[in-house]
Amino acid sequence: MTVKKKFRGKGYSKLLLSKCINFVKQKRGEKIYLISNNKLKIARKLYDNYGFKEVKLDCQKYKRGNVKMVLALK
Repeated sequence: MTVKKKFRGKGYSKLLLSKCINFVKQKRGEKIYLISNNKLKIARKLYDNYGFKEVKLDCQKYKRGNVKMVLALK
């Protein structure tokens, strides 16, 4: 997930993440996984604020991703 530079700092990432979480809840999903990069400090803070927890990265499918996070919904 990314937001164009000219739109950053306006709360759109929070809105997008909230919509994604609500969508998964409506579909009765139990967990959300994401892959990120530890260089993305602002993104990491966002995920931490929403309750995502870092877990072991169990694959190297994404070249730029070095952090796996999960949000348990149940």
